[in-house]
Amino acid sequence: MSEAIQAASLSMLSDLERLRSIGSNVANASTPGFRAERTVQRVFQDALSSAASGSSNLAQLQVLLDSKAGALRDTGRAMDLAIDGPGYFQIDVGGEILFSRRGDFRVDAAGRLSNEEGLPVLGEGGEIVLTGGGTDFEVDRQGAISERGQRIGKLAIAHFGEGATLTHISGGLYRASEGPEVSDRSTVIQKHLEMANVDIVQESLNLVEVGRHANFIGQAIRGYDQMLDVAINELGRR
Repeated sequence: MSEAIQAASLSMLSDLERLRSIGSNVANASTPGFRAERTVQRVFQDALSSAASGSSNLAQLQVLLDSKAGALRDTGRAMDLAIDGPGYFQIDVGGEILFSRRGDFRVDAAGRLSNEEGLPVLGEGGEIVLTGGGTDFEVDRQGAISERGQRIGKLAIAHFGEGATLTHISGGLYRASEGPEVSDRSTVIQKHLEMANVDIVQESLNLVEVGRHANFIGQAIRGYDQMLDVAINELGRR
């Protein structure tokens, strides 16, 4: 395969990844605490060199999370919590700890503080059990939880270093490339939810841009194919 076709293939793969990211953003526009994905394209010459060397990782798009905070909505509901700062709630998913900004919590049948899917929200000492079923539930700005005036635990708010990357799994849950670090850079706001930071208008513009780029690449491939056809036919006559 020629370098031109390899470069075109790389561009098409990148467009597919951008479409996947846009689709994920739009699908989660109403998910509380969702952080929009942003795709970062490598320098074209570097990508072309990678394709020419036979690298199997052709697209080489880096997917990053938009760190801009979503709007806060006052819900008046005691079990709704928002994080002010870069932190994440820690959620136990079958023994694996995932991370989330989504704070529309509830109490499950076992009395545990859980997310909307019934997965336990972790405190600094593990699962948080509400002895009174969530009545008189209070959380201060440091994440300390009290019920009926008695402190029962503290939320384990996760922070990550600059080198960490978070990958969206589903429903506003993220898997981290490295473990969290101890920090007090965030505070908790009770009776509020953070909305998704997805800009639907911008995502629509991104979709149009990707569509135009894919169409341009398709035209380039067709033009190159026609050029090869002419060259082959000319050589065949000689």
